[in-house]
Amino acid sequence: MKMDVTAPPSAALEMRHDGLAEQRQALTQQLDDDELQWWRQAQERLAQHPDANTAALLSSQCKRHLQEHALPDSAGWSHIQLARALLLAQVLEQHPTDGQLPVLRQLFLWGDDQEKSPP
Repeated sequence: MKMDVTAPPSAALEMRHDGLAEQRQALTQQLDDDELQWWRQAQERLAQHPDANTAALLSSQCKRHLQEHALPDSAGWSHIQLARALLLAQVLEQHPTDGQLPVLRQLFLWGDDQEKSPP
């Protein structure tokens, strides 16, 4: 997703939310029934407990609950990689800007090699 950094912050934030919504929709359309059920439960759980512990737990569960299929037109991203990125975005959305860096640091420290490597 490309973002115009010269746009007013509210427009840039709206573009970010729209892009995340598109990615969430793209992922859910590719999941089978069992994967979709787990994904929805994971999102609900993270909404109820938007902290590093919950995000790390759910991120680690992605590999057990989602298949490693590549998403169409995604530059090599798999279901698992996109789900982990969306969980990260979801937990960050629940924190004020000044509280996001500690969450990111904690998740990075806890993350495995696959969670730390780009697609």
